[in-house]
Amino acid sequence: MMLPKSKYYNRSINIFKNINILLGLSVLFDVGYYLQGEDSILPIFRGILFYIYFIYIFIYYKIFSASNLTRITFLLIFYWLALVPFSSDMVVSVNFISKAIIPFLFLLIVSNLPPSFVYFKYIFKSFSFIIIVSIIFAFLSNVFGIGNASYAKGVEDFVRVGFGDAKLYAQAIAVVVFPFFWFSFKLTKKQKYIIIFLSIAAIIFSLISVRRTTLIILGLGSLLFFYFSGKIYSYMKIGVAILIPVILSLPLWLPIFEERMELRKSTFSAEYDIESEARYQEIFYVFNEGVVNSNITRFFFGEEIFNSQGKYGGGVYGDRKLHIDYINILFSSGIIGLFLYFVFYIVLYRTFINLYRNNQTLPKAQLKNLKGLFLSFFCTSLFISLSGQMYEITFRSMIFIIMGLVLCNLKNKNIKSSNE
Repeated sequence: MMLPKSKYYNRSINIFKNINILLGLSVLFDVGYYLQGEDSILPIFRGILFYIYFIYIFIYYKIFSASNLTRITFLLIFYWLALVPFSSDMVVSVNFISKAIIPFLFLLIVSNLPPSFVYFKYIFKSFSFIIIVSIIFAFLSNVFGIGNASYAKGVEDFVRVGFGDAKLYAQAIAVVVFPFFWFSFKLTKKQKYIIIFLSIAAIIFSLISVRRTTLIILGLGSLLFFYFSGKIYSYMKIGVAILIPVILSLPLWLPIFEERMELRKSTFSAEYDIESEARYQEIFYVFNEGVVNSNITRFFFGEEIFNSQGKYGGGVYGDRKLHIDYINILFSSGIIGLFLYFVFYIVLYRTFINLYRNNQTLPKAQLKNLKGLFLSFFCTSLFISLSGQMYEITFRSMIFIIMGLVLCNLKNKNIKSSNE
């Protein structure tokens, strides 16, 4: 069944095409940031570009429904914005809050579009582009010695993998979508080869990165998709199929992996103590200062909205920002902010469940694939927040766009064929 070639439908396709263009530009902005360092002004240009587009959508298109998801999302955003005037450094607070809000706006825009599986064609292109950029940047980082290499510690001939040396979050989450394409669409041989090649390359680079969060995103996200879509047996077969070329290529990347493991051995050794990590210690500092021993204002409204540097633990961590999203939100906006954040996720989940159960348009197999896709991204987002992803615009936007896209396609309306 097909939607008519209406102006409304074409407009929606153009909106989604533009969103994927912004995603592609976002990863290029990431490259520029890691080339120029922390003083780069590229993140400012990205923020301006994104918000100009959001304002354009809000002014010229009336696509937002008066749903519970829309209400809780704007309530959370406006609550955070209302706290900005009370910050001791409004520039810092505005900088970080603008990053945190972007994925929420993408979610609202995409989830309110009319349903169409044609959108996934653009997701395939943009996510593939993100992985290709990651691979090219890793190559250029080693040839020209560019980009950030935080693990190098003065080691000569250190092998870099780009993006803050190892932060390949966007690349990892892009791979998680590939099984959905494989099982949901009639792919050409070229598309299948692209998926296989990019998946193997991304897995190898993720292993080389020796970054726990990257590996968790890749492993947990893909496992959850196969589990919730009822394809665990397929997961094992595909896992073995991908493992074979990864093993066969070991001579090419094993020395690199061993070099990076040596620099990260304290994290993966038997003597590793999680209690020595600042990420672990910040939980107790913020909880004690913001809940147990706080005044009523700090308890309900937090210390300073997304401006934590030097303001927790007696300043012993210097300019280090809070890493764990939940702790960051508690510090920034108090119990009220943390409550609204969890309510947002509850409403998001309930919106999915209601649409999923009441859908009368899609075949059962396609419904299960959408279920696996949504829940894998939903659960991965919640889990990775323990590591910290609040300001990772490209990565977090990818997650929220995919969740919004699933909600969009679960609506009970005629859905344009994915094979056109």
